[in-house]
Amino acid sequence: MMYSDYLLFIVVFWWVGFSFLHKMESFKIASLNLNGAREVEKRALIYQMLKQKKIDVIFLQETHSDHILETEWRREWKGEVILSHGTSMSAGVGFLFSKAFTPIAIETEHVIKGRCLLIKTKFDFFSMVFINIYAPTTNAEKKRFYEKIGERLGDCGPEDYVFIGGDFNCTENEFLDRNHAEPHPIAQHVLKQLVSSHGLVDVWRRMHAGARQYTWSHIVDSKISLARLDRFYCFKHHFNVFKTCQILP
Repeated sequence: MMYSDYLLFIVVFWWVGFSFLHKMESFKIASLNLNGAREVEKRALIYQMLKQKKIDVIFLQETHSDHILETEWRREWKGEVILSHGTSMSAGVGFLFSKAFTPIAIETEHVIKGRCLLIKTKFDFFSMVFINIYAPTTNAEKKRFYEKIGERLGDCGPEDYVFIGGDFNCTENEFLDRNHAEPHPIAQHVLKQLVSSHGLVDVWRRMHAGARQYTWSHIVDSKISLARLDRFYCFKHHFNVFKTCQILP
């Protein structure tokens, strides 16, 4: 749904300038599952939201984009547009950068087309890696999917600020992040292994220990299922750069 909740966090970097006074720079990153954005009216709402919330980088899932539609995205959005296409009916991931937050350099890798897009960028003195996730729905596909992400994380250096965000289609903690049992236990196990082996931390959960808030809902036979499928992860040793992380309507 267009008006599903989205995940927003503010990243703050500190460094010592030539004046030896502390200077602070911050930027906002968000993630949103669009459930399709082929209509110009829907994309206009996305652009409006980004400007109103002053979001610098957004991770988009389920864009349902193709090469023809990519031309429209680039014409409409004044900042940087990077898309990895699925089909016109499913998948597709991408990044939008605000005009005021343009990277110095970008290296793009379509890890899994329409499902996982990785970009390496530089902002000022900082090297950053953004990994946009739209996980498959079956256990077998998810297992290989998370293994490939693990391979890419292994290529990241300790100086790289890594932001992994998007729709993971499963949860780590079904007691806090669902109102029902985890339907993908094998994928959950593989995801937990990925998080543990690479020293990752769930940013929202670390800031909201014990809280329950959801980003996905589904109703069948008057029964509502809820889950926090959309998350951001970072390396534990970089967690201190995050100021806030919120799930917003």
